[in-house]
Amino acid sequence: MRTNDTLYMKHPASWHMDLGRDGIPLGNGKTGVLVQGGAGYEEIIFNRGNLWHWASHNELPQLDDILKQMRALIDKGDYTSANSLMYDKLVEAGYKSAPGFPMILGALKMHFKAKEMFSGYRRILRMDQGECEVNYRQQNQSVQRNCFVSREDDTFYLEYNASENSDISVSFDVYDDNTSNYRRVCEEIKEGLRCTCLDNGIDFRVKTDSMEYGAMVRVYGTDVTARTENGHIVLAFQGTHFRIAVRCFSGDDSSCKIKAPEDFIYSEKLQKHSLLHKKLYQSADISLYDGDAHSNEELLNDAYEDVASLELIEKMWRFGRHLFISGTCEEGLPFPLYGLWHTKYQAIWPYHVANENVEMIYWHTDVGGLTKLVCPLIRYYASAMETFRENARKLYGCNGIFVGGYSSPANKCLSTFVPVILHFTGVAGWLSRHFFKYYQMTGDRELLQDSIFPFMLEAADFYLDYIQYDEAGKIVYYPCVSPENTPLNLIDEKKYSDMQHPSPVTKNAVMEIAIVKDLFTNLINLIRETGEYIEYLPKLQKALDDMPEYLINGEGALKEWSTYELEDNYAHRHISHTYPLFPGEEISEDHDPELYLAMARAVELRELGAQTGWSLAHMAAIYATLGQGNKTIECLDILLKGCTANNFTTLHNDYRNMGITLNMREAPMQLDANMGFVNAVQKMLLDERCGCLSLLPALSERISKGRVSKLHFTKGEVSMEWDISNKHFEARIHFTRAGEIRLKVPKEFHVFSIVSGKDTYELLGTDTVLKADIGTDYMITCE
Repeated sequence: MRTNDTLYMKHPASWHMDLGRDGIPLGNGKTGVLVQGGAGYEEIIFNRGNLWHWASHNELPQLDDILKQMRALIDKGDYTSANSLMYDKLVEAGYKSAPGFPMILGALKMHFKAKEMFSGYRRILRMDQGECEVNYRQQNQSVQRNCFVSREDDTFYLEYNASENSDISVSFDVYDDNTSNYRRVCEEIKEGLRCTCLDNGIDFRVKTDSMEYGAMVRVYGTDVTARTENGHIVLAFQGTHFRIAVRCFSGDDSSCKIKAPEDFIYSEKLQKHSLLHKKLYQSADISLYDGDAHSNEELLNDAYEDVASLELIEKMWRFGRHLFISGTCEEGLPFPLYGLWHTKYQAIWPYHVANENVEMIYWHTDVGGLTKLVCPLIRYYASAMETFRENARKLYGCNGIFVGGYSSPANKCLSTFVPVILHFTGVAGWLSRHFFKYYQMTGDRELLQDSIFPFMLEAADFYLDYIQYDEAGKIVYYPCVSPENTPLNLIDEKKYSDMQHPSPVTKNAVMEIAIVKDLFTNLINLIRETGEYIEYLPKLQKALDDMPEYLINGEGALKEWSTYELEDNYAHRHISHTYPLFPGEEISEDHDPELYLAMARAVELRELGAQTGWSLAHMAAIYATLGQGNKTIECLDILLKGCTANNFTTLHNDYRNMGITLNMREAPMQLDANMGFVNAVQKMLLDERCGCLSLLPALSERISKGRVSKLHFTKGEVSMEWDISNKHFEARIHFTRAGEIRLKVPKEFHVFSIVSGKDTYELLGTDTVLKADIGTDYMITCE
């Protein structure tokens, strides 16, 4: 087993009053668990992706007349009044809508009678298998627990082995999140909670008016007896070996008869699960470190002392992939901000937040060979088209669809309708980029016709209705938002703090303009390829021709708003206006050198203390796109120093107020930065944009050698190895689809030879065009 596929910790979960936050996350895309790793007491938290509570909404009122009033106010320069107008009208009309919160299914609790103090403690995650192990010693006794959540049969399996007998008790109960919400949950479910004995097990189930869920627990040990303590069933026994199986159900699953799990052989169940888990986990591979393994604590301490080691960089890449494939599956739901690992009944921002976070979570999928796991994201949004049409019609009087920034499996209606979310119109267009990329990577014509094309066309319908023209015949795009920033000259310093949104509603926000241009360009390409919907071509092209020009300010940076009346505000975490560079492909160094440099300057001017974990990951991706590998890895260093827990999950901010991020006391777990980390590392090594495939485009000085295999691009896969000090480089480009690609080779090397079949030729310079049929291989070496 490769050590780089394994994480280990020398401490159990240690986050005060919220141990689950520091737990080891396991999952199969439907069920998620957090393993805390206690020696005397172990509590494993269970979540289900479709289990949500406290969602609500009523009918959206007809407010399309407000748009004209907002535009009139903006035309007068009264942005502040325009900012609150529609929100105030929604409140006056009595509109209420909440996306709800993930409901924690329950907790498996195990008590072990401790005879001595423990030593030699290890908590281990085998990322390539999706398995957790806890082991330690108690004087002469050795103890080991292993567990996983099966992708094969959606069941949690645990095995315990010890060298001496112990007194053990097991229960399954409502999870106490150490907040007042626990009492609220207990009160709400008490009438519908049923907990009964099975044969050596527990049937735990809850049925309320809004949901049904539960778990079947079976313990396989010697002389298991059941007793009741304070109304709860406890299974007690003595032994050196036992096994536990937990089968959860929720939502639609509960309409079926869920059978209690049968006895099992742990190794056999693990093998079946691992085959499915590894197929995803090993869809791509990166190797930057070859040496002794170190604990998470040691790796983070070393990064805190100086910079992140290559071992830590590589393991964070692997851990992000483990999280992603454990938190979603093809037939399940898309990956939310916390994945399947919630520890609070009312968590902070646990929804699908689509003005940055949803998109960042999925940036890594294509290059990492996980494009198929974008399907749940497409289905999730495409299934709510009627709701999105109502939003467009009632709020703005437009055809097509308007997708709100916040949603959940329990409520896709317009919710969290504060102005900064309500007036960001770019969600549908930004999501369309992911849907279009999915089609480019897979060629999936069925999903294109059923979901992708209709979604993109109706998003375009909205934008075509929404755009306005000035007297010069140029488009003015308003009202709009540059998430979640406010122009400097619209900020009232007396009221402003770094987490508020004083007046984000503006005009000609570069990000919104760029999103619309991106969507229209991609739609034009799809229409020309398929020959369908050709009636859209003239109006899409005219809108592209009439879009506002991007502007450069006096400091040489791209302006965030394409109007001189709004001033740039650098003290902000979002870097939205760099969209034309990344994730978009509109701006390139070859074709737009002045704007390309202005993008770089815009990133440089962002203030460090205003950042978050995810914004540092976004910044890293931009620097990688700019070919600045050292800057890329510096952003990752800061993310690791300030926004990474011992279990390697990422946080919204540094809760210690060290001056490198926003200061927010709760510092909520947000796994988008974990995924953003994966993306940034991949972009340093392989990037495909503007029809060009770049090998090692942003190589940091610290990554002077390494190897990768099966990194993906639209027409195939790339494997490489390199060693700059020895001037060694070789790559294999394998085409899985016919076509051509412009290839850029690493600037760190000089003379290359390319071999394809029997043909060998020398490459002088940094790029060439490769044409290939399916199955063609190109071997590229540095001489």
